[in-house]
Amino acid sequence: MATLTPQIGYPLKLSSGGALQLNVIKLENHLIEQLSYNQTEASTLVNEITSLVREDNKSTLLSAGIKAPHLLNVILQSVDPSERLRFIQIQAGGADGLYDIARYHLETYRQILQSVSGDDERLQLLQMKDRIGWTVLHFSVYLYVPKIVQVILESVSEEMRYTLLSMEDNYKRTPIHIACIVERSEVLEMMMRLITVEMRCKLLQLPAVLGYTPLHLSALLDHTQCIRVIADSVSSQQL
Repeated sequence: MATLTPQIGYPLKLSSGGALQLNVIKLENHLIEQLSYNQTEASTLVNEITSLVREDNKSTLLSAGIKAPHLLNVILQSVDPSERLRFIQIQAGGADGLYDIARYHLETYRQILQSVSGDDERLQLLQMKDRIGWTVLHFSVYLYVPKIVQVILESVSEEMRYTLLSMEDNYKRTPIHIACIVERSEVLEMMMRLITVEMRCKLLQLPAVLGYTPLHLSALLDHTQCIRVIADSVSSQQL
């Protein structure tokens, strides 16, 4: 259960152990003075957030993102910006939790990405993994949700896109490998389009376990559309 104790600064914070602490009076004042809600709206939101915290303290952010997205921005804006990345990392519970938010409410997931301070923190958020080493990008490719893939890659610089696309799971599979394994040729084409030819060549040469590159996997599984995308992305000399 959450600890409802007075505190200095922002109304929502994490204890050293990761428990969520909420100052109800400070939260209501924060909503009125900083976020421009009227008294009635502020009281309603405070009651909703307090109820959510009491019921699900360990994953308040995840619960809000899925069940009550209208609360999520209020929650994030009530956390000190310098603590927001840690807050999201602990509250989301891993990449699978963040993927759930993105799948249910893509705009809410976009708000989460925009809420952290700068590209470096956004990259750290996008690099979060689950127990088998999958990022939100791995999940989105595998489950064929191209809109999430696009939001992720367009939220960072071209250089950081390469970093995300080269992230390996526990079996050394990048999102590119996953696309070729499950034949997500349209998503593969999108990922190739958003990076330079040089980056494409490096990514397509990365071996997974047993040394299989994306092209090897596409050929072994007879995924001709993925082979076509790979061939169109680089010159024949580079394959």
